[in-house]
Amino acid sequence: MGLAEQILHAGSSASVGDVVANFAQQRSTGAQSNSNGNTSTPNILSVEDVAKSMALIASHIHDGEKWSATDFAKGICSHCPNISWEDVVYRLPYANLNVQSEAGAVFIVETFLVATAGQNRPFPYSFMYEIWPDPQAQTAFLRCALRAQSIAEHLVDKHMPTLVLDPLDSLYQVYHSEFLRIVASPWNSLSLVLVLSHLLDSKSSEDAKILLEYGISQEPLLVTLALARLKVQHPRLQALLQHNIARFLKREFVSSSLFFELFRICEKKMMLAFFCNLQRKDSAYARQILGALIDLGILNEILLLPKREDIMMLDFIVELAVLASRRGFISFESWFPGLLAELGGDILHASLEILHSKLQLESARQRGEDSGVTGFSSVELTIIFKSLGSVSMSPNNAANLKALYAQFLELASELERFENEFNADDSRIEKDAESLFLHLYRGELSVEKMVDTLEHLYDSLQVYRRKTYTHVVRYPLEEFAFFENYPDKELAITGQLTIGSPVVQLVQSIIDSSIPKRNNKTGVGLSDRQHDDMNSGISGGHHGLGVISTDADDGPGPSSSAQVFRSVKPLTLVQIDEPYAEPSDDTKDKIQFAVNNLAQNNLEEKTSEVDNVLLPKHFVWFSQEIIVKRASQEPNYHALYLLFVDALKRPLLVKCILRETLVSITRLLNAESTINSSRDRGYLKNLGSWLGGITLARDQPILRENVSFKDLLREGYSENRLIVAIPFVCKLLEQAARSTIFHPPNPWLMSIMGVLSELYVTANLKLNLAFEIEVLCKALNLDVKEIQPSSILSSTPADNSIGKLTMDLSRASVGGGATSNNANPSHALAQKGDVSGASLSSGSLQMLALSGADISVDVLGVLTQHASFQAAEQLFTQQPTMKRLFYMLTERMIREIIPIHVARSVYVAVSCTRDTIQKDFCGESNEENVHRAAQVMARGLAGALAVSLCREQLKSKLYLTMREFLIGHSIPEQSANSIAVGLVADNLDLACAIAEKESIERGSVQIDSVLSESYLARKRTRERTGQPFYDISRYNQLVYPSDFPDVLKVRLNGLQSGHLRVYEDYTQIPHFFSQISSGAQGLPGSTGAASGAEFGGGNTSDLGITPVELGNAAADEAGKFTTAQCFERFAAIIAELDKIVSNAAPGVSLSQLPSQHEACLFARDIIILAVRSANPDETAMDFAQALVNYLYRSESHLAIDLYVLLLARMCEMSTRVAKEVTNWLAFADDERKYNVPVTVALINEGLVSTEDQDTQLARLVDVGRPSAVDFAARLLRKAVIDKAAATGVRSFSNAIQALVKLSQNGRATPDVSQLLEDIQSSQQQQQEQEQEQEHGQQQQQQEQQTQQHVDKLEQQDTIVSAIGGPSPSQRSASVSVAPEQEKRSQETASYQHILLNWARVYNHPAAGEAELTTLVRQLLQQVPLHDTNTAATFFRACVEAAIAFYEQSIRAARANGHQMADALVKLVIYLVKLGGSENKTSLQSLRMFLSSVALEVSQTQMVTPELFSLRQRPYFRLLCNVLYEFNDAHRAKEPWCSSECVDEVISILGTTLDLLNPTFVPGFSFVWLMLVAHRYFFPRLMEKKGRWPIAAMLLEHQIKFLEPFIADGQITESLKLLYRGMVCVILVILHDFPEFLADYALRLCDSIPASCVQLRNLLLSAYPREMRLPEPLTPNLKIDLLPEVSRSPAIPFDYTKALGPGYLKTDLESYLTSRKPENFASTALSQLSTQAATSETATPEDDATATSLTERYDVAKINAFVLHIAVRITEMAENSARDEAQRDALELLKAMLVEADPEGRYLIVNAIANQLRFPSSHTYLCSRMILALFSKSDEDVRECIGRVLVERILVNRPFPWGLLVTLIEILRNPYYSFWSHEFTRRSPQIVEILSAVAKSIHPMETHAQQAGIVSGQSTAPQTSQPSA
Repeated sequence: MGLAEQILHAGSSASVGDVVANFAQQRSTGAQSNSNGNTSTPNILSVEDVAKSMALIASHIHDGEKWSATDFAKGICSHCPNISWEDVVYRLPYANLNVQSEAGAVFIVETFLVATAGQNRPFPYSFMYEIWPDPQAQTAFLRCALRAQSIAEHLVDKHMPTLVLDPLDSLYQVYHSEFLRIVASPWNSLSLVLVLSHLLDSKSSEDAKILLEYGISQEPLLVTLALARLKVQHPRLQALLQHNIARFLKREFVSSSLFFELFRICEKKMMLAFFCNLQRKDSAYARQILGALIDLGILNEILLLPKREDIMMLDFIVELAVLASRRGFISFESWFPGLLAELGGDILHASLEILHSKLQLESARQRGEDSGVTGFSSVELTIIFKSLGSVSMSPNNAANLKALYAQFLELASELERFENEFNADDSRIEKDAESLFLHLYRGELSVEKMVDTLEHLYDSLQVYRRKTYTHVVRYPLEEFAFFENYPDKELAITGQLTIGSPVVQLVQSIIDSSIPKRNNKTGVGLSDRQHDDMNSGISGGHHGLGVISTDADDGPGPSSSAQVFRSVKPLTLVQIDEPYAEPSDDTKDKIQFAVNNLAQNNLEEKTSEVDNVLLPKHFVWFSQEIIVKRASQEPNYHALYLLFVDALKRPLLVKCILRETLVSITRLLNAESTINSSRDRGYLKNLGSWLGGITLARDQPILRENVSFKDLLREGYSENRLIVAIPFVCKLLEQAARSTIFHPPNPWLMSIMGVLSELYVTANLKLNLAFEIEVLCKALNLDVKEIQPSSILSSTPADNSIGKLTMDLSRASVGGGATSNNANPSHALAQKGDVSGASLSSGSLQMLALSGADISVDVLGVLTQHASFQAAEQLFTQQPTMKRLFYMLTERMIREIIPIHVARSVYVAVSCTRDTIQKDFCGESNEENVHRAAQVMARGLAGALAVSLCREQLKSKLYLTMREFLIGHSIPEQSANSIAVGLVADNLDLACAIAEKESIERGSVQIDSVLSESYLARKRTRERTGQPFYDISRYNQLVYPSDFPDVLKVRLNGLQSGHLRVYEDYTQIPHFFSQISSGAQGLPGSTGAASGAEFGGGNTSDLGITPVELGNAAADEAGKFTTAQCFERFAAIIAELDKIVSNAAPGVSLSQLPSQHEACLFARDIIILAVRSANPDETAMDFAQALVNYLYRSESHLAIDLYVLLLARMCEMSTRVAKEVTNWLAFADDERKYNVPVTVALINEGLVSTEDQDTQLARLVDVGRPSAVDFAARLLRKAVIDKAAATGVRSFSNAIQALVKLSQNGRATPDVSQLLEDIQSSQQQQQEQEQEQEHGQQQQQQEQQTQQHVDKLEQQDTIVSAIGGPSPSQRSASVSVAPEQEKRSQETASYQHILLNWARVYNHPAAGEAELTTLVRQLLQQVPLHDTNTAATFFRACVEAAIAFYEQSIRAARANGHQMADALVKLVIYLVKLGGSENKTSLQSLRMFLSSVALEVSQTQMVTPELFSLRQRPYFRLLCNVLYEFNDAHRAKEPWCSSECVDEVISILGTTLDLLNPTFVPGFSFVWLMLVAHRYFFPRLMEKKGRWPIAAMLLEHQIKFLEPFIADGQITESLKLLYRGMVCVILVILHDFPEFLADYALRLCDSIPASCVQLRNLLLSAYPREMRLPEPLTPNLKIDLLPEVSRSPAIPFDYTKALGPGYLKTDLESYLTSRKPENFASTALSQLSTQAATSETATPEDDATATSLTERYDVAKINAFVLHIAVRITEMAENSARDEAQRDALELLKAMLVEADPEGRYLIVNAIANQLRFPSSHTYLCSRMILALFSKSDEDVRECIGRVLVERILVNRPFPWGLLVTLIEILRNPYYSFWSHEFTRRSPQIVEILSAVAKSIHPMETHAQQAGIVSGQSTAPQTSQPSA
């Protein structure tokens, strides 16, 4: 029995020291008997024995037991004084420790402290944070230890604390006491939180979660801050962190301010990111976030110092800015434009996204889908739109902005109405404020909820809500004089509400002085308010309001004078001996707790609890509690609450409940909010059901004096409140179904049902109200159709209208003031469309309040008679229904827009006319002259103002409405835009004329009303006295300047005829642009020269005409016109131009017109007008849309040419217009485009490309629409046969092919058949002409060559004869070209001719599969391609022809340069397809073709490298098309293209790319990389591991090509681009095929330059996809315990080739097994150098040159050397042999590092570091080697190791796992003393670099440890040396 068992057997009462002594004696005796005379002292107790004993005692100890830690510690120390107690503690997790109580944890700590007393050794708490074998035991120990307060000080983490005091001195001074507490807490540990995060993934996850929640309850600041600093990635911890931050924002934790201060200091970016996420999840957090940022003092930094990296959270920043602007911190109107100017185009897209989301939010709100999220106001949205509108942006963004603005315009009116709703209703504002105080004082609203409500009011979009906030805030200041009279409770609540508010500091002092006087009675003081309460909540109590209403008339409803429903009257409250009052808070809590937990099974128990504490004086409060909080909101529990009330057996309580029910019903029935709030109506229905349940369902009647149902329904009908009355009555009467008395056919019930039936039949109810009645009838088993309707409603005068109108008029003041909103008589009469003299006095004038129904003009009739729709005539003819909808939409828009403008124009016109007439006509006695002048002026001004005010809004609104209307009826968007523009242009003047007519009529009536007393005074004076009337008082008030002409002064003898002419001219005011154009000559001062001067550009007197009058003074000065002005003038010009060109002679063309022709002048004016626009893009777009509309309506040749020319000029002015116009012309599905002359003109002008037109025609023909087929046939005949367009047959190949298919299917019309025949004959004639021309050219060339040859021979004969020799002409070989060469040239020409013919056939639209197959078979018969030489010649000739064709096309600027290359690849595919046998496809043709391409590329590189820039595209096209063609064939499952065939193709292409590698063909490098990374090539290489060597070889080529440039520093821009492309390719491979890189990374690393650290990391960080890497930052991570370290990584390549043919490999293997030869370190180092590799072949004089041109060491050989060491050691099966080999290898490497120079040392360490990859035997071995070398080598080797490891961490991620683990171990383990070495402090730059590395891989480093780098002292803990 061991020591642990003996101690446990003895029990806690025994002396542990005695048990230990007995055990020691037994052990000593046994040792002596076994020693056989050996006198050495045995080791009596081991660490294992002591650890097991401690673990056993701690695991079995209970809180009640008294195990003596002192006794145990002294007993052990007495026999083992030198035992290491740290080792004992660290051994506890492996000694079956399983603590179940706090006493066990205390025992362990106290034992250690007693045993080490006086030695100043801290308790080794870090053992708690290691990985225990039993996670449940670890969690249990942590739980017990952290709960034990007596040992808390010994568990404080000194190594990895969450908080330290050093960098936080300023905060420490502010939060001194709080800092002292949290720094001394055991939870101040990053290690603790980290180990809990690991335990969450173990089998004790639930216990760890509970422990973490306990930590949050104890130290929320520390736990939350630790989670943030650790940057946890665990989903559960991420959610917990976000939840905790939200709770800190809500001030649910204490010290919220301190937490955010620390959060800002430690992780500011993370804090803002969490704030952003919280706000996006719930916008309600924005207020709390704003408050937190203000407290931190960084709000201005975020808003006023924007950074580009913050663009991702732009929505959050803008939301904060809007909220801050509403609070007055910034001005959003200046902030957002400043932000836009600072960040520019970077935030355009994000700003548009914000606008889109906010508009969607507003749209949802207007649809009734209110999400509770506050949007932006109309002013804020306008600021954003205005700012974005002034910024240049891409066409796509501009289009999106325009669409968003159109949506905003649609929503703006309703948004503004919502914002200003109830704005003028002061009574509602006061009532809402009063209601808030009432709920607060009644306890229904807590102070915190009140503050939150006030914040919502303060930030609301609605003005009346903000006014409500102001009313509430202002109230305490108004009430402070009455605070002395407030009840104690209300005063205390007021004090709590106002603490900290800056607005009521004055009130605060009064409250502070008032409350203590009565504090003895209330027991509530102001000091209870917490420090973190919201400071912005401001409110006050309402003077004189009590908590409980004891009178029916003083209930919560409105006063009787304001009640609508007077048929509901509550009962009189029964009086008792004492006044009603609220119970105490304790009693309240007991009652509310009982009611909250009420259920059927505990009804009796809860009733007894309430009955014991509920007194009669509490009945009113209890009734309100039941009604307001229970019955109104919980209809499903009505039966339970009724049973509960019955069980109490209190008759008085039942009466109180009935009374409070009626009081609440009265309040809800009469409340305005019930009409608009579905929630309040739901409460009312629930109370109706409750009232029926306590009365009718129990056979108790509802007395008429309490509720008169018939009167209630009649009042609801007369007051238009049936939406409130009917659901209430129906829900109440449903309970009659449960009654034995009041169910049908009870007369009382049926009489009420008769009224409901009358409403159902006659009141035109909405569906929901009718449904309520039907549901009631179903519940009562009645049929609503069979119920006899009553006649109560029909016999009652509707609303007593006469009496009410009289009362309203009597309350109205003569000057227009009123006591209510509807008391203004002018307003009331204006709503009925009648404004007479009785409505207004002579001195008063008010703006009318008009609606669409008040427009007296028959809008629909006017539209029906006068509307024009030329732009949509064809559409409306085909779909007559759309014309009617057009009328209805236009009428709705007119009635919606013009009322406000009519009212405003009438008000302005009448005001101006009244003042002017009263001044000018004060000396006029004839009232007729006054009336005439007043009428003329008022009518003229009113009409002109109405047109000018509403024109723009009508234009935009009509356009948007028509556009959406057309798009909604499946009209394409482009067509819809064009038609909408045309409809608006045709009918805008008509809509304005309606507004003009309405304004004139109303202005005429109102001016007579205003001046009626003036007319009457003149008439009465003349009739009564015979004397003329003069307004002397007005005349005496006239004042003139000193130099004012006398002729213009007012005289008492009336106005002269010249003066009256001024008023007559008001009839000549032009209201429309057409009136300006037609009447320009008749206006005073208008001249024809004004127009020409406006545009400039020549002497306009020579033109002879005036196209347009532009007499706008503002435009003249600025030189620019608005878009609206330009379009108005354009409309007039284009109308005149259309008349001219429509009446032109049929044969006239544009070229025949003189330059001064009217049409040319008008066209010039349109162009100049567009140029003069302030917004040319928008103007050009508007003009282009109208020109397209006119273009397709034109029939004359002149009109078509002119409009096409103007359209082209508009496109030249704006690229956006060009894009929109060409897209619409090419792709819009609009039958108007079936216009052949227009289409031909557009093609000739270049507005429509032939390729787009060809594609569109083919699509239309395929659809088979007859009109489209006919159009295609006519257009092709016009363009191809008649040569009207500058195109040929090939330009319309797709369309012709579609017509051919149509003909083959038998669906072609005679016109189509005839067209195809004509095209074929035309093509044959053209080919014959081309052949004749080509033959003639060839004959001419041959004749020229023959003549030149003859001339040369004659010349040679003359020379030779002169010297006496035989003439060359007599020789047999007399030709200048050898026969073999001439034969080869002829073959090449013939092969190229074959390719040319093939290309013609292939590109012919009528060529199909059969024709191409036949042609290839003929080719195979004529050309013996099975012969290798012939095939090589053939394909070489074809490749040369394709390249030459491309070069010719480029020089000729033709777009079909790739046709020959595409045809050649297609030929190769057909040769492969048809060249093999039935069972196997032969790829010989493909091999020869690719060889020819490779040969051509190589020859270009060697002979003419300057042509590579031109030929790269065709080379790429040839090779890329091979991939496309085989991939398409394979996907189409063609039988010849099997998977094996595609695999072979990929291998062949890989071999070709190997031949064309960048080192061999540098000019081909970019194309080569694109081909390697092609999506049809590299992924197929990866499908089978057998092709992985090809992929590795290709990547190795690319790296080797770049290596010399990088090593020499010769980096150009092109090389940078190529390098980035290579890195991108490797990144994709790392993501998609990590297994490939994991296998071949070491091979690729051989070619990587030493400076490319990130590229090396990228390769080495790859690991197999199925492997899960452990977290490198795990404390005390044991690599040797990972199962992966027993497996070696795959090495699929032969790395030993790099070791060379010498004895290096055999010597290395011999050294690892026998450590011989002994001098191997020196010989190996010499063999690894490049001199050793070149010494055998290089001459001595070349040694210097070779050494200077190459590196001194062979990097690949060094890498292979280290890799072979790892392979050989890990292959050894026996542990002893493997350990011995490891030691030998370590000594070998150590010796080599000491002997090598710095370069060799660096390369060797680099090779070892390359093995630090994913967990494997190689990684484990090399990690141990590096650690051992670092610990046992000299300073130079340590510095080299540090350099290699650190430089790999300085670059961007990813990092190899093994590298991180090794570096972390060196940095964190004090054994290596990394920070104490001299090289870490050699320069400030090194210190800075190492600090950055420490922070990046170890963010928990404290400032103190980083400071240790500078001081040279390590602050790491002192622990034992790691085991080998």
